[in-house]
Amino acid sequence: MPTAKISVLNLILNRQFLILPAVLLFAASNISHADNISATNNTPVPENQVTSVQEILTEETPVANARGKVARAIFTSEIIDREPANDLTEISNTTDRIYFFTDLRNLTGQIITHQWEYNDKVMAKVKFKVGGGPRWRVYSSKNFLPEWTGVWTVIVTDENEQTLETSVFNYTQAIKSPESPTAPELQVSE
Repeated sequence: MPTAKISVLNLILNRQFLILPAVLLFAASNISHADNISATNNTPVPENQVTSVQEILTEETPVANARGKVARAIFTSEIIDREPANDLTEISNTTDRIYFFTDLRNLTGQIITHQWEYNDKVMAKVKFKVGGGPRWRVYSSKNFLPEWTGVWTVIVTDENEQTLETSVFNYTQAIKSPESPTAPELQVSE
């Protein structure tokens, strides 16, 4: 592995993040061969050992200060084995409970909130402490009254109240099927 690549990876793995932003900025800029410098000892690096930041970061190297995100956000009728059973965008008011599932990435240790809103009013806030690991799946649920038809929004925020995701579904009035006409009684002839 080239020396520059090893140096940046060592910075990442050794959690020397004070130097890392400068290294990333330096590596991302247009540099000439004469400007190539090793991140660890400020000595020139041979041109054949210079590696781009994009190449380093795409090699499945975990970056501890990467911004967390919501990989999936899904309204569903139920959760099965920690996964949504379906993906709903319109839900009839015959359904009295709805789940909101989120697949969180790189948010270890943070407090994440699902904020359920209806008619510009906060109807529920559900907070989660994200456990260890780069991926964490959580869900909240809300019980509904049939008259709460209309557009609902769930806003996912981090502990700094920064919006990570906003999802919307429509809670609709159920369509009543016309009553089926009564079948005439059958006359049996003898």
